[in-house]
Amino acid sequence: MTEHRILDRKRVDNLAAYQVLGGGSGLEAARGLEPDEIIAAITAAGLRGRGGAGFPTGVKWQTVAAYRSDSHPTSVVVNGAEGEPGTFKDRAILRVNPYRVLEGALIAALAVGATGVIVGLKRAFEHEIERLDRAISELEAAGWAHVPIRLLLGPSSYLFGEETGLLEVIEGRGPFPRTAPPYRQGIDDPGTAAEDHFAESGGSDSAPTLVDNVETMANVPGILARGPEWFRSVGTAQSPGTIVCTVSGDLPHHGVAEVPMGTTLRELIDLVSPPAEGRGTIIGALPGVSLALIPSSEFDTPLTYEDMQAIGSGLGSAGFIVFDDTTDPVAIAHGAARFLSVESCGQCTPCKGDGLELRDRLDKIRRHEANEKDHEAIPRLLDRVTLGARCYLAQEQQNVIGSLLRLFPAAFDGSTPAGPVSEPLLIAPIVDLVANHFILDENNARKQPDWSFDDVDSGTSPAARKHESVEALFSATPEHEAPESGFMTESEALDSLPQLTALHAAMERALGAVETASEGDVRARLDDLHHEVLVYIDATRRVLYPMVRRFDPDEGDTVADVGDKYGRDTIALIDDLMNGGADSDSAALKKLDSAVRVWFTQHEHRVVSILRAQMDPEALDELDRALAEGREESLVELNPNRGEDLGSVRSES
Repeated sequence: MTEHRILDRKRVDNLAAYQVLGGGSGLEAARGLEPDEIIAAITAAGLRGRGGAGFPTGVKWQTVAAYRSDSHPTSVVVNGAEGEPGTFKDRAILRVNPYRVLEGALIAALAVGATGVIVGLKRAFEHEIERLDRAISELEAAGWAHVPIRLLLGPSSYLFGEETGLLEVIEGRGPFPRTAPPYRQGIDDPGTAAEDHFAESGGSDSAPTLVDNVETMANVPGILARGPEWFRSVGTAQSPGTIVCTVSGDLPHHGVAEVPMGTTLRELIDLVSPPAEGRGTIIGALPGVSLALIPSSEFDTPLTYEDMQAIGSGLGSAGFIVFDDTTDPVAIAHGAARFLSVESCGQCTPCKGDGLELRDRLDKIRRHEANEKDHEAIPRLLDRVTLGARCYLAQEQQNVIGSLLRLFPAAFDGSTPAGPVSEPLLIAPIVDLVANHFILDENNARKQPDWSFDDVDSGTSPAARKHESVEALFSATPEHEAPESGFMTESEALDSLPQLTALHAAMERALGAVETASEGDVRARLDDLHHEVLVYIDATRRVLYPMVRRFDPDEGDTVADVGDKYGRDTIALIDDLMNGGADSDSAALKKLDSAVRVWFTQHEHRVVSILRAQMDPEALDELDRALAEGREESLVELNPNRGEDLGSVRSES
């Protein structure tokens, strides 16, 4: 059921590796076509925008092309400012293979006659920035880029991901949505921020802009290289292709998976996190904070735009936050209302004011302190919160909170006896994926309605400052106090602790030898890998984890436990392969490959991040030397026959 059309099985490290996979074929095909022929191919494929609305991509491209300006250049903007709670798919795509996304953007530029490509990212996305920056340099050096490509780094505000808010930031203003759609008024606009001016068709003074999200662009090269029918070979007639989904919430495991459109929500959840004993009963899944909660009774609904809409919800950006019956529905509603009301820019008074009142009254219900007026106010506030709204945020309040009121009325109307007070539920953007569990932006809980992180809200709406530059708006608040992503750049990790990298590299070399071994040599190479894994575990236990615990005891325990888990899982996978006579095509070997590679990228980078924050360069050098010595001791002390269990590896001091 899992697909790998745009979410590659393995990380693509450079342009040459991408070309081995067929990278560049789509761009080459597009260069042999007229712009309208490129658009016709996208239209025939039935590709729909993967940013949330599901708008037909071919129609959007054709409209942008029709509104081209004679005096201002058209631009292609890739929206990578992912910030919907419960969504991590765009960053997953960029981390594993940014080249496909950039190739798609270059094809789009050919189709609409654009003179440049801009990729919008949040400044906090350090790993994605590094990957894209390197990929752009490679594409330019190889002559792929017929137009300039540049990165635009913006704030962590939710509205930076709204396409007109993104364009405002490109213009140097804050992320305040405007009413004129991008295809009629794009960037390089001489008008003022967030005005209602519409460009004229043909020869206007305001250029249209094509805005598509990361996943949409990643689908484009395959369509041009292999044809519309290839794209339609999976999925449904109305929703063809695949969809990259994020699954999180009250589950044993979180993750990102690419599945064919038409896969049911239940199948998706079981794929990412099979049911576990001793956990609560699942009650529903929230598609981010944009659409109505999907009750568990509807989990057999196919993941298509039309089927999800038919049950009163939607596919959105395919980020599903799953809740079980241990989570209070009122806490879910309050968490969503808090996030949306704080992130509201305040240009539309009901969105901000009524949104904040919804937050406060829902909090009173959560704390069992509400009176009759509080209960009666919720439906009234939901009815009017969307009045005059120029973007979709206020509608999201109606969708999410309204669905919870309909599905769990007794939790909100005060008709049931009050039980224990539920804890506030953090609904916030995802920061990173660590040990099969998403880390949320806990700093978002401190964010004030004025978009500051001060102890007390100023009472000033962000919209009152909308004509200030984006630098002025955020100079003292979100970006400078936002938490680190928890994912160090590769160069930082390599520079900090090269011996740690060397330990892991030895495991990867041994893994590569397994993958390329002849059938009769697989067992011997697995034995070598088994030994390298034990050396790694022993060296990190005796040297690295005690050091991490010294600087951060709580986090040190966590990363040590996670490291041990990766070790146990990897040893178990090796044992399965050795006992089962596995070959290089086995599913177990693929799991083993993933386990070894994820060990460093999701765990050891976190270790390095802690140490870099606490240790000076001299101490880091000392630790690096200790790691080298620890590896030598491990090589000597471990059983030369390499057959011992993980449990016999000496414990950390």
